[in-house]
Amino acid sequence: ATAQWPPPVSQPFERRPKRQLRVESARLGTGSATTEELDLERQLTFNLRDAFNRVLQSKSLLEVSEDNLKYYDELIRVNRERFQAGDIARTDLDRIELQRVQFETDLANARVNLRTAKIDLLALLNDRQQAVDALDITGEFAFRDTILIPQELHQIALDARPDLRSS
Repeated sequence: ATAQWPPPVSQPFERRPKRQLRVESARLGTGSATTEELDLERQLTFNLRDAFNRVLQSKSLLEVSEDNLKYYDELIRVNRERFQAGDIARTDLDRIELQRVQFETDLANARVNLRTAKIDLLALLNDRQQAVDALDITGEFAFRDTILIPQELHQIALDARPDLRSS
């Protein structure tokens, strides 16, 4: 009853350089996670730019569809005058007026595509407060003719791809 037990004191002894190997493994894991984070950021940036470009493209297609419909309405007006003058038959005028439906369909599809592209962009921006129809973006939607030699293009691709460095 009077015996006292001393608290145990222990010191782990490692055989071989296991601690250094664990530290090095942790460093490699951290480096891999860093490059994977950079790759994820690159992918999100690409998706955001793609959504932005799709909105610009859809806006351009909507403008073209509206212009085409206006032009075709003018064509119908001219053909009605031709019909009244007796230059074309009623069936020809009916065919021309019936083809207007295709232009109306193109306009409706352009509106749906623009709305879909805006919804995609808002989803990537994580903006649930803004109304889809209230979103309006501006930017340059034009082709730039820049020619890169294959070696430059390959080097740019390697520099911009952290997933390749990760693997």
